[in-house]
Amino acid sequence: MDDHDLSKLEKGIIHQSVPTDASSQPTLKPARCGRTLILCFDGTSNRYNEKNTNVIKFVSLLQNDIPDQQLIYYQPGIGTYTNPGIFTPLTMKLANVLDEAVAWYIGAHITGGYKWLMNQYQVGDRICIFGFSRGAYTARALAGMINKVGLLPPGNHEQVTIAYDIYRTDTEDGYTLGDGFRDTFSRVVPIEFVGVWDSVSSVGIVRSHTLPYAASNNIIATFRHAMALDERRAWLLRRPIEATQGPQ
Repeated sequence: MDDHDLSKLEKGIIHQSVPTDASSQPTLKPARCGRTLILCFDGTSNRYNEKNTNVIKFVSLLQNDIPDQQLIYYQPGIGTYTNPGIFTPLTMKLANVLDEAVAWYIGAHITGGYKWLMNQYQVGDRICIFGFSRGAYTARALAGMINKVGLLPPGNHEQVTIAYDIYRTDTEDGYTLGDGFRDTFSRVVPIEFVGVWDSVSSVGIVRSHTLPYAASNNIIATFRHAMALDERRAWLLRRPIEATQGPQ
């Protein structure tokens, strides 16, 4: 490189004097540390009242005033999740009974958590999902939906119903659609932890089937399931998860 080339190069460089005092060194902004996003799903007919469940007691122990580090979502249980704006008191009661008996609104429970995650998740965040009874199954199904169709970017509310319809389609075509939907629209995100206790099927007695990836899910880094081993009631039969490769 001759003097002419060196002169041209120097014109394109912004020179900065190097401080000799260590205290005057520029402070670098630390890289963003991911937040912990915690979702808690309560059991059948459970919500905040004078006799709170362990889910609510667990939520009460979580610090909820540090949004730059931790965010918390709580969802009341199956049978409490109808929209009062579209029901009379009598039909709302009937809707809640149907939801409690056969999980009529299971899709609303799953997509409720999905929408919250969709709008809150940022790269680097850690997703932790907890649930009790049918809420435990909802937690597992939410993780399954994220596996199959991915997590939509914030604001894509119109797409959520389509994503759920693809998720619950347990056929070869459904899995092909899921792959295409995830690759086209969604983010692929890992799930740090799923913790459930007394997990029972959330699809009810009449509509009994297993939603995709609710029984086995390889995007969950750590899964823990506490079970009541002596439970004998048929409608409360345990729904254990199946082992997959990797830490579970």
